[in-house]
Amino acid sequence: MEHIEDIRMFSVDVSAVGRLNARQNLLDSITRLGYEYKTTDSFWDYFTRHKSEARSTAWLVLGDLSNIVKQYKEQGRHRWIASVRDNNAYFLALIRTRLDERVASWVDDLVRHSDMRVTVCRVEEKELKGCIIEALTALQPHSLTDVRYSTSTNQLWVQFGDGVSGFVDWEQLGLKSKVADLLLETSTVGDIGESVEIVQRDGKLLEIDADVIRAIIDKGLAALIATDAKKSDQKVGEGVRWARETAKLSQKELSKITGIDQAIISKLERGSHQPRFDTLERISKGLGISLTELLMPRHKADS
Repeated sequence: MEHIEDIRMFSVDVSAVGRLNARQNLLDSITRLGYEYKTTDSFWDYFTRHKSEARSTAWLVLGDLSNIVKQYKEQGRHRWIASVRDNNAYFLALIRTRLDERVASWVDDLVRHSDMRVTVCRVEEKELKGCIIEALTALQPHSLTDVRYSTSTNQLWVQFGDGVSGFVDWEQLGLKSKVADLLLETSTVGDIGESVEIVQRDGKLLEIDADVIRAIIDKGLAALIATDAKKSDQKVGEGVRWARETAKLSQKELSKITGIDQAIISKLERGSHQPRFDTLERISKGLGISLTELLMPRHKADS
């Protein structure tokens, strides 16, 4: 399976699951997926008391839906929202019993006031596996966790695992001329949070790299990339050349894969061309790596 690369170790709290044997079965399910984790029963103490210890780790919190709803009701909406935003946690609310079924009417409020960081899941093994992977994907700080198309602004609203969120427009994405060919209401998060997927009118799928969106929304990252580009187009070029040569591709072959003129690739690698974000995105996709990896400063040392 494809593992979550940004989370080397995370903490799992199953104390809100009512039965001890059910807790162990859930931990066994995570183990079978090949993840390394620490078990703890301290999350809810940190969470309800707003202790700073909870901020220092990524938490996967599993609990019976009825127990999580009980915590939500006891804290109240405003304290719950504050606690969620103060911690790097994702909740798997499990439907195991009739009591869980009876509190289902609370799910919409719970999800909305948890910044969409809740998945309601039945405990069947096949469904549980997908829920765990979805939760761990959401715990990655730069992973997309939610995307919605706004008809009122004609923009995409997106949110990342670390809570960074905002609107992006089609011109920023370099897609203004393609909007008419897109079924915008189909916008959704792609596999493991690495892209936004939108169905085109011809039935094909358009993918927008999460790194590109992050650079638009995260002003600090955008400024860093812009400053880096101004300081050294040469470093960007060295990175592209390093990645291309590592992939054992010629400039001509990369041009064919990406649809970018070979002369542009040549100028870019020499540091005499400042590329647009969408150009770098096409190159990174053609090379099978992320945009972040393409721009990593280690390329010069490795070349």
